[in-house]
Amino acid sequence: SVGLIAVAVSGSVANLTLTPTVKAYIENSDVKAEEILIKTEGNPKAHAITSGLSVSLGIGAAVGASLSSVSGTMGVSSYIGDSSIIKTTILTVSADGKGDLLAESEASSAGVIAGAGCDSKTLSDSNILAGIGSNTKIEVSSLIMQSVHNIDIDSTADSSSIGLGTGNGAVVSNTVTGGAIVDIGTNTEIQALDAISIDAVNKLSKKKFANGQNLNSGSAGLFSVSVLESKTNIGTEENPFAAEVNIGQGSTLTVEG
Repeated sequence: SVGLIAVAVSGSVANLTLTPTVKAYIENSDVKAEEILIKTEGNPKAHAITSGLSVSLGIGAAVGASLSSVSGTMGVSSYIGDSSIIKTTILTVSADGKGDLLAESEASSAGVIAGAGCDSKTLSDSNILAGIGSNTKIEVSSLIMQSVHNIDIDSTADSSSIGLGTGNGAVVSNTVTGGAIVDIGTNTEIQALDAISIDAVNKLSKKKFANGQNLNSGSAGLFSVSVLESKTNIGTEENPFAAEVNIGQGSTLTVEG
């Protein structure tokens, strides 16, 4: 906003929320086939950008703020349900989840008293599951189970202010939880003639600004105050960022070859 007024205020807000869910399964069934493939893929992408400019041409204050947030909650699962009977040569149970989340905010202000603030946040919580249920019997030549999660996440904030008295701040935060799980229930019998392969892979990438700055706050004035904060949480106490393989009590996996 621009005007001959004592106070000028400008702000912008962008909030993006993604909740994709993908499932493929065989449940409570008796299946015989030459080859069985149960495969799911998820690939959500989101990029939030905000920009704010505030200029006061009077003797008062100018305040600008920009807030960007991106939240992704992804569920991708491939599984064979409880009490199933499967006979095949090659059985593949595969779940693959990829995510790309980015939040950017920029704010600037100019006036006798000027303040600018930026806040960029990303939050990713994923559950990528490849599973076989309880009380299930599987006879195969080869079994392949894989759960793969790859998340690319980052955020940036840039604020600046010019005036006799200035204050500004830039805050970025990233939180990543959940992950890749391979789960075999209780009292399940798996017999393979040749091989059993089980993989759980969980990867995080945060390098969009590896060659630059993801946080910037500058002010010019007789009295100036700047606040900077950048944090990344990889897992929490309640919800870790993990790769897990779980085999339930009473289940057996046997390779005869």
